[in-house]
Amino acid sequence: MTATKIIKDKFPKLFQGTGKLKSNEPHLFIDPTVVPVAQKHRRLPFRIRDKVEEELKKLEQNDIIERETTPISTVSPIVVVPKPINGRAIRVVKLEIKTC
Repeated sequence: MTATKIIKDKFPKLFQGTGKLKSNEPHLFIDPTVVPVAQKHRRLPFRIRDKVEEELKKLEQNDIIERETTPISTVSPIVVVPKPINGRAIRVVKLEIKTC
């Protein structure tokens, strides 16, 4: 029996569903000298647009992401990666490009 299996068996409630910090608001440490960047939108291939839209709606319904309705100064594009096991499913990954 692996260590992972032992821990999952000992604490089953911790490994169910999606975890969410509900108790307090996180504090982000942001360097005030860094200029915010709005990166350009990346076009998606037509064949995966519906899947991406579906996945984003699912993430929003599950309260994992939030729709931003006000203008913001920092924008990062997403990268869509097919899941290796099931080519029909996708992952939506936020991409941040650091510039020096």
